[in-house]
Amino acid sequence: MRYTNIIATVAVLALGTQSALAAASKEENIGVGTGAIVGALAGGPVGLVIGAAFGAKLGDSLNKKSERIDTLQVLYFAVQFVNIALQHRYGLL
Repeated sequence: MRYTNIIATVAVLALGTQSALAAASKEENIGVGTGAIVGALAGGPVGLVIGAAFGAKLGDSLNKKSERIDTLQVLYFAVQFVNIALQHRYGLL
């Protein structure tokens, strides 16, 4: 009976959250799935919900950090380009 409840809970959550996961990042989707599995194994249906929520938050955090790193890399290369252009202009290279 316990496994039937777990399977039913997973099925309802999977069907109910498909539209929410469609707009989520890859990292967030992985976090939700992993958190749900680990949470379900550790704490049953309540653990599944808590694990999925924690995984979503962690995945979202990782995605935001990755986006910030990408932005900073672009800015760094832009500054390097301007630096080289100015050095050429003033004959320093």
